[in-house]
Amino acid sequence: MSNKWTAPLARGDHYEAHQPLKRARRATLSPVEWKTEKDVDTAPPALRFRPLKTPGVQVDTTVRHSPANLFRLFFSPAVVRELCNYTNTYAAVNAAGKSYAWVDVHVQEFYLFLGLQHTAIMKLPSVEDYWSRNPVLGVTFAASVMTRARFQSLLWNSHLSDLEGDQQNDLQKGQTPPQPPVPPTAPAGPHASGLQVILPSNEGAGSG
Repeated sequence: MSNKWTAPLARGDHYEAHQPLKRARRATLSPVEWKTEKDVDTAPPALRFRPLKTPGVQVDTTVRHSPANLFRLFFSPAVVRELCNYTNTYAAVNAAGKSYAWVDVHVQEFYLFLGLQHTAIMKLPSVEDYWSRNPVLGVTFAASVMTRARFQSLLWNSHLSDLEGDQQNDLQKGQTPPQPPVPPTAPAGPHASGLQVILPSNEGAGSG
């Protein structure tokens, strides 16, 4: 019979709570599990991206879409409205004192301007030829959308960023370490349709 005295159990107590605590087993690690700075790090396996919804623009395949409607899925009116604001702000400074008069562009007209640059029409030697009245060329589509003077004024003043933000970025030039040069890319816009737009040096040339 053991001579060790134990306190009597109170009502509601459990017998296991009065048992002597067992010494916790000390966790030991094998030396092979330790890594040093000489060991090469191995990246964990990449997790597969499995979204519940298909990423990107969702197109309803049960209805017919016009090319303009499909284009607006990527260039929504809200986005084009921002581009109009940037362009109008930039033109207020850039077009001042020029031989042409600037009129603020709106969303629908900017869509027409973008459409002229991506319409599959025949390739001509210069921009002016698309507004030529020469019957040999036989191109009347561009003139039915807008005048050549308006197209060129939009081309000269189109701006895709905030002017104030551009000025802030200019002030920070030289304060950041130099970055590697960006490789040249093909110019965006009318090259896709053969409308080879080259910015002329004599802005504000005669209107068409």
